[in-house]
Amino acid sequence: MMATQIVDDVRAIRERWHTKQHPFFQALAEGKLPLRAMGVYKAMHYQFLQKALASFGIFYARTYQHADVRKAVVENLSEEEGLKAIPREGHQPHDHGELIFRFCKAAGLSADDVRATKMTPAWWARALHYYHTTAHEPIGVVLAMQSTQEGQQPALNKDVVLPALARHYNFPPGSPAIEFFTEHAEADIEHSNRQADLCLKYLDTDALKARALEVAEQACMLRWATPTLSRPERSRWRSRRACCAGRRSPTCIAANTSARRRSCRPACAESTFGRVELSDTASRDRSTVPPSAPPRRDRAGPLGSPPPEPR
Repeated sequence: MMATQIVDDVRAIRERWHTKQHPFFQALAEGKLPLRAMGVYKAMHYQFLQKALASFGIFYARTYQHADVRKAVVENLSEEEGLKAIPREGHQPHDHGELIFRFCKAAGLSADDVRATKMTPAWWARALHYYHTTAHEPIGVVLAMQSTQEGQQPALNKDVVLPALARHYNFPPGSPAIEFFTEHAEADIEHSNRQADLCLKYLDTDALKARALEVAEQACMLRWATPTLSRPERSRWRSRRACCAGRRSPTCIAANTSARRRSCRPACAESTFGRVELSDTASRDRSTVPPSAPPRRDRAGPLGSPPPEPR
């Protein structure tokens, strides 16, 4: 395998599973996703970061003898904590956690709601996979995995999220409420490029390269599985659409029938936003798996097959 081929292969995995193609974000792009659903997604992301950023400290200790990686970790954390601006003209330091709270407030969630959010099983799987990889996998494998995660943010935000928020949700460019997305559209270009460049140095055997591709794809599959609406959010969305359609419309009748069925079901695990069931996992909720994935685990594994190649 050529020296630069591994970087191309890692990026190919990232593009194959890129969440900008996910139905959740496609609904956002069309203005069909409730803004609160995007707020819940960012609240889940906040909880994910509590595990991911903690693992950066472990990675820093593991790479202390490798100055290039160690300094990259410190710079990344400094930007996340608002101690350092990203190295681009016109940018100021921002606490990225505060930026999440700011958007969630605009989406109807209080700071207490965000802090009390309970991750769905898919988010837990992604968080624990990220933490385990950072704590235990070889340095080059960790860098490859991280580059596929941060490397999705620029295109996702520039191509989908920011245009959608401006076009459909009344957040023009530069709005303070959406600064999280504006910041990560720029910051993660440098982060992911630096991580990818370091891969060339630390993935120096065929075995390491193969492992890097395997772990990177696992991380991308888990990222694909996380965007979803919890059952209460789906119910609220359907009810709103039914009201708009009229009480005797097929949409309204279907929504009322679905609500009656749910009222007869046994209680489920409680979260900040209501009941959370196994339908929030990739194996049961079609919104979290690629459209071509078979529904049964025994046919294609818990996460199915990747999304179709873009035309």
